[in-house]
Amino acid sequence: MGQDEIVVTANDKTRVYGDTNPSFDYTVSQGEISGTPELKCDATKKSSVGKYEIKISSGTVTTPNVTYLNGTLTITKAPLTISVGEYTIEQGEDLPEFKITYDGFKNNETEEVLTKKVVLSYTATSTSEPGEYAIGLQGAEATNYEIKYVPGKLTITPARKVYTLTYIIDNETYKVVEYEEGATITPEEEPASREGYTFSGWEGLPETMPNYNVTVTGSYTINKYKLIYIVDNIEYSSYDVEYGAIVPVETEPTKEGFTFSGWSEIPSTMPAMSVIITGYFVMSTFELNGLKYQLEDGKVSITGFNSDDTEVVIPTAIEIDGENYSVTSISLGAFQGCKGITSLIISNGIENIGDEAFAGCSNLKEIIIGNRVTRIGSRAFANISRNSNRTRTEEGLKVVCYATEVPETAPDAFDNTEISKALLLVEDASVNSYKSLSPWNGFGNIRGINDYTAIEGIQSKAIGSKNLFDLYGNRILAALLEPIIQ
Repeated sequence: MGQDEIVVTANDKTRVYGDTNPSFDYTVSQGEISGTPELKCDATKKSSVGKYEIKISSGTVTTPNVTYLNGTLTITKAPLTISVGEYTIEQGEDLPEFKITYDGFKNNETEEVLTKKVVLSYTATSTSEPGEYAIGLQGAEATNYEIKYVPGKLTITPARKVYTLTYIIDNETYKVVEYEEGATITPEEEPASREGYTFSGWEGLPETMPNYNVTVTGSYTINKYKLIYIVDNIEYSSYDVEYGAIVPVETEPTKEGFTFSGWSEIPSTMPAMSVIITGYFVMSTFELNGLKYQLEDGKVSITGFNSDDTEVVIPTAIEIDGENYSVTSISLGAFQGCKGITSLIISNGIENIGDEAFAGCSNLKEIIIGNRVTRIGSRAFANISRNSNRTRTEEGLKVVCYATEVPETAPDAFDNTEISKALLLVEDASVNSYKSLSPWNGFGNIRGINDYTAIEGIQSKAIGSKNLFDLYGNRILAALLEPIIQ
């Protein structure tokens, strides 16, 4: 080279296998250049360990008399760490499978690129004494990797002393569990409940496992449940009966004047619950002073009439076995066809007058209805007082109703009774209500009680020997029942 010649040299570089190429540069000596040389190298990330030429050319350099010298790229082995890990077994257990791991492979490579495979070396066996044993690694080779070994370790611990805990229920094995000697025992959950039985719990269960096998037991005890007989809401008898046992059937009680209803459903065997069996007394139809009665649910209804009395008083209450019972209803057809009745007082206790209760009482001329009546049934007063034409010389049908609110009355309650010629007396304040509602508005004369008795010229005629009573059962005169128009 002449003294004025300029030299441009590509600088040498080094990198690890699998890395990207470094940035290439150059050095100018003996002068300066104008422009930038071009630097190239054929090595890639996958190029093997070795030396590769870094080629330099003029690129954009315009300076004359320039000499270009190539450089060298040196690719070194990549570090590869091979390890086997640490393991623990009990003396007497099989050796584990030792797993070799690799750290450092490039270009998604695996152990398949090793030219020689790694070899494990160890002296431990399953029967070796407790202690620590090395797991050696050796023998691996690879073109592009510098191999480093990390030996493993196998720890053999003394064999555990394990014993069995057996749960027995009613002489049958329920479950078997293993525990080490001295381990805290977690009691097994009690088995699922069994209908009609109670589990006793586990007997003989230690808190910690001893150095021998243990058996614990449990059992089911059959339950007893209450069997109670109740008559008229009062306990009659009771028993403690085992689940599944035959249920004792109590003899039906008796009571003079009453009929027993019979027991409610009785199971054949005792279920897994307390059982209440009920029964009640129903008063048989009985007769008192010509009236027939029926007792049900603490209330009395009138069911019939067996007397020649012409004047009938329905009482507010009657006494049965020393107890008072309200008379609240007149049953279906109770007085039907009783043609001998001429006057009737229905006391304040009556709430319901049943269908056809007084139908066909053709000579009934005088009726007093108490203030608690709320219902009058179909044809309750049909075909009564057939000669009810009311004239100045002949008495007609007279009805006094003390109910301030018009009772719920069937449209045909007075069917075939000539109420158009009859007198209806009601509380003065209720007159308009009765006049507006059927069938009451069919009465020919509807008056207020007080207004009617105050009219001048009206006088009362005593009935003589007639036994009349007020709504509370007191004897009265017929002042309201027999006014005479002068």
